[in-house]
Amino acid sequence: MKKKIFRAVASLVLMCILAVSMASCGNTSGSVPDAESASGAVDGASINWNYDEKSKTLTLTGTGAMPNFESSEKVSWYAVRHSVEKISVAAGITSIGDYAFYYSPKLSEISIPASVTAIGKLAFAFCSSLKAVTIPEGLTSVGDSAFEGCIALEGIYVPAAVTSLGERAFAHCSALKTAIIMGHISEIKALTFKGCRAVETLCFNTAAQGISVAENAFEGCSKTFAAAEFTESQSGMANLTVNYVYADGTKAADSYTAELAYGSSYSVVSPEIGGYKANFLTVSGAISKFTTVVDVTYTPIEAETSAETEADTQPMEEEKEKTTVGTVIAIVILVIVIAAIAVLAVFMIRSDKKDQKGTVRNQGNKPKKK
Repeated sequence: MKKKIFRAVASLVLMCILAVSMASCGNTSGSVPDAESASGAVDGASINWNYDEKSKTLTLTGTGAMPNFESSEKVSWYAVRHSVEKISVAAGITSIGDYAFYYSPKLSEISIPASVTAIGKLAFAFCSSLKAVTIPEGLTSVGDSAFEGCIALEGIYVPAAVTSLGERAFAHCSALKTAIIMGHISEIKALTFKGCRAVETLCFNTAAQGISVAENAFEGCSKTFAAAEFTESQSGMANLTVNYVYADGTKAADSYTAELAYGSSYSVVSPEIGGYKANFLTVSGAISKFTTVVDVTYTPIEAETSAETEADTQPMEEEKEKTTVGTVIAIVILVIVIAAIAVLAVFMIRSDKKDQKGTVRNQGNKPKKK
C-alpha cells in the first residue's frame, strides 16, 4: 500500500515539473518567438519608441538624454529586444542609456546620430550579431562594458572627442580586427581589450603616448599597447599620395591625393602621357600606414623599345655562338667515329683473309685416302 502511495506521489510531482517546464519554455522548440509590433514612451524622457514586426526595426524618436536603466529588464522595449535586427535613433537624442540595447542578439548594425555624446554602461553588451557600429565625432564618453561580448564586431573607431573609455569597453570582442582609438583619453582601464584575440591593427592618437595603462587592459589580446601605432591624425583617416614623375624626377602630371579610412583598399589608374609608359598602370593596395606615398615613373616608349630589342638581341647572338661551337664539336666527333669504324672495318677484312688462307693451307696438307 505504501509503495502505491509513493508511486502516485512521485508521478504527481513529475507531472507538475513537466507542466512548469512547458509553461516556462513557451513552445516546444525552445526558441524565442518573434515579438509583435509594439510602441510606447520612455518614462522620465521626451523619447518614444516603436517596434515594427515586419522590418524588425526599433525606432527611437524625440529629443534629449535617454535615461540610464537600472537593469535590462527595466528597459522600455525589453519585450522586443530579442527580435530587433535594426535600430534607428533620431537626431536630437543626446545619449544612449545604461543597458539600452543589452543582449539584442539579432542586431547586426547601428548608426548612432551626431547628437549623441555619451554611451552608457552595457549599452550594447552581448549583441552577438553586431558587426559594425558608427560612432559620431561628438561622442565624449564610452561606458563600462559598453560593447563587451560583441563577438561579431570586426572594427571600432573611437573619435578624438572621447575623453573617457570605460573598463571592459571592448572585452571579449573576439572578431575585432581593427581598433582605431583617436580619443584623448587619460588612461586605459582594466580589461578594456580583454580577449580580443583577432586584433591586427591597434592605433592611438599621439596624445595617448605615455598615458596610464592597466596591467590587464590587454589580457588575452593579440596586441598590446606596446605594439600599438600612433598618429597625429584627429580623424583616424589616412592620407594617400600618388606622384607621377619622369625618370629624372621632374613632374609628369598632377599628383593624386585622397583621404581614406585606415585599412581600406584603393585602386588608382595612372594617367596616359603621349610617348611615355608608366611603370605602374594601376596603383593598388590597402592602407596600412597613416601616410602612404607611391611614385609612378614614366619612361620614353622608344628608348624602352630599343633597350628591349638590345636585350632580346644579345641572348640570340649568344645562342648563335653556342650553336656554332656545338655544331663544330658534333662534326669533329662524327668524323672521329666514322674514321674509327673505317679502321675497324679494314682490320676485320684483313683478319678474315688471313683466316681463309690458313684454312686452305690446312686442307692441302691432309693425307690422301688410299
